[in-house]
Amino acid sequence: AQPKPRAFMNKEETIRREKLKMKTAQKCSEQAHILMGSGQYEEALEVYNKALSLCSQPKYLQGNIYFQRGECLRLMENKKCLDDYRAALEGNPQSPVYLEARAKWHTSQGEYSLAVHDLGKAASLAADGFSHHYFLKRSNVFKLWGKIDGALADLDRAITHGGGAEAYLQRADIFASQGKFIESIHDYTMATSLSTNNHEAYYRMGLAHLRLQEYSNAFTQFSFALRVDSSNPDYYIERGRTQILLGNYLTAHSDFESAIRLQNPAPPEFFIFRGIALKGAQKYDQALEDFNQAITLDPTREVFYFCKGLVLQDLERHKDAISSFNQTLSVGGALHHASVYHIALSNHVIGELEAAVLGLEKIIKDPEGLRSGMWKKENDGRRIQLS
Repeated sequence: AQPKPRAFMNKEETIRREKLKMKTAQKCSEQAHILMGSGQYEEALEVYNKALSLCSQPKYLQGNIYFQRGECLRLMENKKCLDDYRAALEGNPQSPVYLEARAKWHTSQGEYSLAVHDLGKAASLAADGFSHHYFLKRSNVFKLWGKIDGALADLDRAITHGGGAEAYLQRADIFASQGKFIESIHDYTMATSLSTNNHEAYYRMGLAHLRLQEYSNAFTQFSFALRVDSSNPDYYIERGRTQILLGNYLTAHSDFESAIRLQNPAPPEFFIFRGIALKGAQKYDQALEDFNQAITLDPTREVFYFCKGLVLQDLERHKDAISSFNQTLSVGGALHHASVYHIALSNHVIGELEAAVLGLEKIIKDPEGLRSGMWKKENDGRRIQLS
């Protein structure tokens, strides 16, 4: 056999070396990706730099390494990531993934118009069945930008292109935020029909029914949410609140018990809700314990003292009730007139008629007190809103 010419041998050696460098670059890139995933960004950056020093060809591989290094720089909040995204796109200008990554950076910097542009281009380049992903992402940017009409238009596009439950869920959330609860319920229903285990959609639909004062429907949706996910304390809280509004105090108490058991430590509001349920069930001593527990956890909330005052009245401990309502007044807030009214009620019961009359006159003379109408009848605690 004739020996190969030297020039041919040099070319073969060059090809072999390039393949070896490319393989080493790929291994470096994989190692760097693992480091980045574990939060070791500086170490990952060094390995990405090594990978790029080894890889000049092919363009698609080089572009992918630039993209990954750009992601590392973005996580490090380094604006040099834009240079790497640009280099990645030079290697593969048709990549919607690279465009989405650059859009994330622009969004984080408040450069919403640039993010919208990149995501729009990504949607146009996406393969069939994937454009909805970019419409969903762009709708979120529009929301951050305060352009709700743009967000809704993109959610319409996402639904048209197969965005499924997530697109309906996001559109329903916008409708709910606009007070369009009937429209939101329609979209939440569509979301649950496409994803029957979407407990968040059931939960939010329950909240919409609650705003429409459709308490039985709200209870049903919260129950569906709990059937899918029985570990979320918020679902128990909202179903419990709904049961209070339906007058089902004992079952409401059970829901609040579950919420308190699941969230440890439980916030003071949970004890207030359980206390209201106990009060409605005429278990006044236990209700008082819960209201005191809430006050211990947060002594700055006027509504806590107000609830305590109400149950002290139920226990016919009117002097203590007056003290609690006075604490409500000292904290200050929306329950001022209601507290003055209940102080007057307790003063009347214990025979302090002059004090009772003076209290009622204060409310009657105060236009804001008259407008509130709170002095006209007792608040039974069911509709107390915790701000």
